[in-house]
Amino acid sequence: MAFTTGLLINQTTGSSVAKTVIVGVINDNPQFSANVALLVFRVISGNTRLPAGQDLFNLGPNKIFLKTYSLVNAIAYEVQIDYYSATNVALSVFGVDQDGNFVPNQRVLTPELTRIDQLSSVN
Repeated sequence: MAFTTGLLINQTTGSSVAKTVIVGVINDNPQFSANVALLVFRVISGNTRLPAGQDLFNLGPNKIFLKTYSLVNAIAYEVQIDYYSATNVALSVFGVDQDGNFVPNQRVLTPELTRIDQLSSVN
């Protein structure tokens, strides 16, 4: 099942500008692994969407994956996830400012994701 956070608008002024995004994936299944595909895109001026990160991995039972991706010059960003095998996979996304603080309006949890047909191409 593929999901997206949708477009997260990154404030361009003030201290609420996210410089990085922390993505967490957890496999709460006690028995089965999950194969996970994760894509992070950043949107820069001119509304150009560029890949900020791509990870393909196997997440064992009761394991987590945490990774920070750079949002250099991003006026917006999006995280997409697709997973196979396990059924108890959850995603969390947190924008982080230059001082390491979470940006409150840039937090997305699993129930807030939107289902999509497939992951975007990373051309």
